[in-house]
Amino acid sequence: MTVEEFIERLKKIIDAANNEEIEGQNQLFLSEDDEILLRGETTVENALLRAKTLNKAIGIYADFAADPTNNLQGFASTDASFYASEQQVMSGFGVGPSYLGVTSEYVPPQGGTDFYTEEDNITLFAGKSTEEIAGIQADLVNANLLELGAFRPGDWDLQTQRAFAVILARANRLGVTPEQKANGSRWTEVLIDYSQNPTTVVKPEAVYLPPDYDAVTQQVKGLFRQQLNRDPKAYEMKLLGDVLMAESQKAFELQQQLQADLDVDVTSQELLEGTYGNHITPEVAPGTTEVSPTAALYEKFDEITAKEQERLGANRDIQATNRIILNSITGAPR
Repeated sequence: MTVEEFIERLKKIIDAANNEEIEGQNQLFLSEDDEILLRGETTVENALLRAKTLNKAIGIYADFAADPTNNLQGFASTDASFYASEQQVMSGFGVGPSYLGVTSEYVPPQGGTDFYTEEDNITLFAGKSTEEIAGIQADLVNANLLELGAFRPGDWDLQTQRAFAVILARANRLGVTPEQKANGSRWTEVLIDYSQNPTTVVKPEAVYLPPDYDAVTQQVKGLFRQQLNRDPKAYEMKLLGDVLMAESQKAFELQQQLQADLDVDVTSQELLEGTYGNHITPEVAPGTTEVSPTAALYEKFDEITAKEQERLGANRDIQATNRIILNSITGAPR
C-alpha cells in the first residue's frame, strides 16, 4: 500500500463515519494541511504515526485504514475491536493520555516512558517567550515541517503545534525520561536532528521546452522582411535560429540557478524582524544580467547585415534627395 492509497482509505472511512449521523457527534475531516502533512511521509508506517497526532478518533481510523486486509465496506460492524475503540474515543470515556506517536504499552528503545501528550504540546510550549518560540519555528522551517507564511512568528499557533507534534512523537518513540522531559533535552535533540537533516520535499523537476521552430522561423523571416525587404538566406536562417535557441536555453538555465538559491536556512531573528521574506528572493551575483533571446537575435542580425543595412540606408537617402529635387521642380508637396 502506498501513502496515497492509505490517505484515500482514511478519507473514505472518515466519510463513512460522518454519514452514520450519530446524534451529538462532531463531524471529522482531514483538512488540506492535514493531507499535506500525511503526503510528506515516505512510508505508510510514518503516515500512520503522523495521523495519530492529528486527532484521537482519526488515529483509530488510521489504524484500520493502514491494514490492507480490512474491508472499508461496513468497517464498524465487521470489526468488533475497531468498533469498540471508536466508540470509546467518541464517547470520551475510558480514554487515557493522548500520547503523541506511541501508545501507553509502547516500550522505547532508549528507555523512558514519560511520553509527551497532545496537551503537553500546548501547556509546555505555548507559554514560552516570543524569542524561544521563534527559535523553534525557525528550526521547524529548516526541517521542512513548517511553511514560511503559514504561521505567526513568535506565536505557538495551530500550524506550529501540528509541525512540532512530529518532533514530540519522534522523541516519544526514542524514549523520554522525567529528567529529559523537565529539561527539554530530548525534544531539543530531535529538533536539531530534523533541522540539520530536513525531510525530503518532492518538487517537480523543471523541464526545458525550446521555442517552437516554426515560430522561430517566422520571427526571423519577419525581421528580414521588415528591415531588408527580403527573405533570409538559408545560412542566415540557421544562424539566427541557432542564436535564438541557444539564448533561450541560457535564460532557462539562469532561472534554474537562481531558483536553487531559495533553499536557505532561516533564523529566529529573521522571523521576528520579518526579514525572512528575503529567503524567497534569490541572491543575484554582481554582474549577472538578464538573458534576452530576442535582444540577442537583433544583435546578431545587425552584425551579419550591417553592410547591407548601410547600403540600403544610403540608397534611401539618395532616393529621398532625388524626390525633394523633383518635387521642387514640379511644385509638388514634399
